Amino acid sequence: MKKVNIFTLLVLFSTFTIALCLTDGLLPNGNFEYGPKPSQMKGTKVIDPHAIPSWEISGFVEYITSGHKQGDMLLVVPEGASAVRLGDEASIKTKVKVTNGMFYSVSFSAARTCAQEEKLNVSILPNKEPKDWGVLPIQTVYSSDGWDSYSWGFLAQSNDIEIMIHNPGKEKDPACGPLIDSVALKALPNPKRQRGNILKNGNFEEGPYIFPNTSYGVLIPPNIEDDHSPLPGWMIESLKAVKYVDSNHFAVPEGKRAVELVAGRESALAQTVRTVLGKTYDLTFSVGDAKNSCEGSMTVEASAGRDILQVPYESKGNGGFKRAKLRFKAVSSRTRVRFLSTFYHMKSDSSGSLCGPIIDDVRLVSIRYPGRALPDQSTVDYPSFKLVLVGDGGTGKTTFVKRHLTGEFEKKYEPTIGVEVHPLDFFTNFGKIRFYCWDTAGQEKFGGLRDGYYIHGNCAIIMFDVTARLTYKNVPTWHRDLCRVCENIPIVLCGNKIDVKNRQVKAKQITFHRKKNLQYYEISAKSNYNFEKPFLYLARKLAGAPDLYFVESPALAPPEVQFDLVEQLKHEEELKNAMNQPLPDDDEDFTE
Repeated sequence: MKKVNIFTLLVLFSTFTIALCLTDGLLPNGNFEYGPKPSQMKGTKVIDPHAIPSWEISGFVEYITSGHKQGDMLLVVPEGASAVRLGDEASIKTKVKVTNGMFYSVSFSAARTCAQEEKLNVSILPNKEPKDWGVLPIQTVYSSDGWDSYSWGFLAQSNDIEIMIHNPGKEKDPACGPLIDSVALKALPNPKRQRGNILKNGNFEEGPYIFPNTSYGVLIPPNIEDDHSPLPGWMIESLKAVKYVDSNHFAVPEGKRAVELVAGRESALAQTVRTVLGKTYDLTFSVGDAKNSCEGSMTVEASAGRDILQVPYESKGNGGFKRAKLRFKAVSSRTRVRFLSTFYHMKSDSSGSLCGPIIDDVRLVSIRYPGRALPDQSTVDYPSFKLVLVGDGGTGKTTFVKRHLTGEFEKKYEPTIGVEVHPLDFFTNFGKIRFYCWDTAGQEKFGGLRDGYYIHGNCAIIMFDVTARLTYKNVPTWHRDLCRVCENIPIVLCGNKIDVKNRQVKAKQITFHRKKNLQYYEISAKSNYNFEKPFLYLARKLAGAPDLYFVESPALAPPEVQFDLVEQLKHEEELKNAMNQPLPDDDEDFTE
């Protein structure tokens, strides 16, 4: 007797511990594998409200095992060996310990068993708002398995809550209703905006629980607003659901989660953000396929305010994606960003399952210096910026810009201003960008440059020669002329020709960038050393994205010289040490 009491206490203690330490995943007996005793059933109908462990039932509820038939129709159990079937006005509910004030999503699987339109109500108690429950339509079957997984979000208003799934329907056959299986819960932290992104949860990494041993994702039902969306930050503004997928079972462009638009124009995803009236923004995103046999010509329609962009994508069904960008000017203090698929698609495996394009890695950034079309230059459908390259003659500016082979091949001459314009393309994790690099073609040797050279400049590089002290002494003059026309643009100072041995400008003497808060890089145009760094810095500043990086290197001309890298690393170490030294009174002190 004593042993039995100890055993009972251990069981009670473990149950209590599980209740307190509930983590993301199935609820206790959430897959209904533990069922009623034979004495608590009449056929398949459960007659005792507490017969299913951890659950309480109401109304006409059946306990269905895998392989059970209703007449000639096989009732599909979504997962495992058992599920429950909710008949007329039937419900199941369970008590769960959570954290008051935390946002959660509940996921579960449901299968239709009747031809009639079916809906499910999901509710949480306690709830300060009356009749605040989710109505989840399950009429459309998205997968060929005969069942789908659904999700719904809620804010816990107590440490002890009650989750209820209710079939509100009334049919001629009181047993007619959906099968319910695999009920899980997941805590969702309040979404925070990533650095360099106005949108919340733009990479969709926060979302409902996805069952690990399945390959069908989780549907996020339509007409769900912020307070009940299991995809934090996003709303489903459509008649049909979208599907939340993971990288364990699908091809995902970035990270571990993405959204599949599975129902054409009836499947839309949206988020409303604060914007500044009249300001220019770039909306960038990835479009792809989930590697789930969804093949053919797809088109994603992205909209922001009054602007719309249609992005075609040719899917072979084996994974892949492309980046796209919509530039728009805000027409209101609040802008709605929305995505939808313009066509319905079905998998090519003849299963009849609905599918569609993948959306991922959505970013919205304000453009401080919108690129403008320049004289006699063709515009491009991706971000472009005018880069002004200045400095004394002979410092290596033309050599530097010609290292980029594409820019050298496509350069154009502007006779009215007397410059060469080199279009330099770079590929970033946000998509392709272009710098229209304006090179003076030696005009600076004859005095100052015309204002037309600077006008509409979005960014700049000031270059000097580390083997010629005078070129560094003239840096303040170039900076003054530049800032006179172009106010508050990002500027990089570059010390070129570090491959030459007789260096005249020492690291400790280079202080102008510190006084003017500029970025400084040491480069070697002829050896390609640090070629990309000035462009990467400017791209990050212009995009407002510190986490921007180049995903591939541009085609550069082969190095013409080799230099002592060990010696250069010593110079860069001296630069770091010099940063901690007090600034001199002026930049003309070249004393050793």
